[in-house]
Amino acid sequence: MTQTLVGTPDEHPRKKKAPKLRDGVMKRGTTWSYVIRVRDPETGESKPRWVGGFATEEDAKAARD
Repeated sequence: MTQTLVGTPDEHPRKKKAPKLRDGVMKRGTTWSYVIRVRDPETGESKPRWVGGFATEEDAKAARD
């Protein structure tokens, strides 16, 4: 006779919650960053471009705009 093992919640690692990206701006560590989509002229593919190091969310939004 074989035994069936019942899984416990401790056996499955929990996923980390992803940080919220609001209006293309998010906090990464202790600084703020923004992301924009840039189209590659050769392939025409759109890729994300991250720029960071801003002290406040407002500074990151102003630089993004």
